[in-house]
Amino acid sequence: MIKATMMIVLVVFAGTPVFTSPSEFPRLTGPYLGQKPPGTTPEVFAPGFISTVDSPEFSGTFSPDGKEYYFFRFADSAGMMVTKLTADGWTTPHQASFDTEYIDNEPHITHDGKSLLFCSNRPFPGCGEGRRMAQVWIMQRKGDDWGEPKHLGMGMFPTTSDSGFIYIGSARYALVNDKLEEAGALEYDPIVPQNERLLKHHTCISPDERFHVFDFDENLYVCFQTKQGTWGTPIDLSKRLDLPGGEMLPTLSPDHQFLFFCNRGDIYWVSAKLIEELQPPAERIPK
Repeated sequence: MIKATMMIVLVVFAGTPVFTSPSEFPRLTGPYLGQKPPGTTPEVFAPGFISTVDSPEFSGTFSPDGKEYYFFRFADSAGMMVTKLTADGWTTPHQASFDTEYIDNEPHITHDGKSLLFCSNRPFPGCGEGRRMAQVWIMQRKGDDWGEPKHLGMGMFPTTSDSGFIYIGSARYALVNDKLEEAGALEYDPIVPQNERLLKHHTCISPDERFHVFDFDENLYVCFQTKQGTWGTPIDLSKRLDLPGGEMLPTLSPDHQFLFFCNRGDIYWVSAKLIEELQPPAERIPK
């Protein structure tokens, strides 16, 4: 098994458009914060409410029931943010209960809704002093909130599949079970060993593991699993997005209908049909 080495990269965003501030935004209700679902042309997600002029936002996750949305806002007084759907509509985004003075970001809620994983540079047992590399933490659902975070091991940008695998940052994965959670140590195998350049960046696995989307040089790519059980040639997804570049940090909605990603400090979303259209017909595996 190959242990992954990660580092936190500070990204400077520019060119963020001007939007209404959350405090001035009208009441939002319904699925996906009441936003009109996009087609195959990407749109800014909840402009003025999630994507704001004041701060860059990126890397969000919905709960499976669609009633909670966690995301990272890069600001002096913020960090991991959350908005929840109540009887009165979606709450104004506020700091999550588990957010700390450290860099807590890249949240991901598992498909059963029982666990939330995130990346952080907060201290962990035996870490010592000085600069800390990015680490993965996990929390279990506890009523309407989350329990105490547990350290899992080195890594970043976790996503999970329905089969119970965690896919970590640079296209590596690890099976997580109770023993690994208690041990606080993850080990990784490359999912695309034949292409070393794909072992460096954020990757998002589809729940059924038919494809994964990743960023490379601020562009998005998709790899489909072939009928032979290997990963196919990366396909440039950004060419279909009609954006000036800078696409990073891809995630999928719980219903698998939408792809979310960050572009120049805003969160965008687009229909996941765009991904399916890129798969070569000869390699399509029946669902």
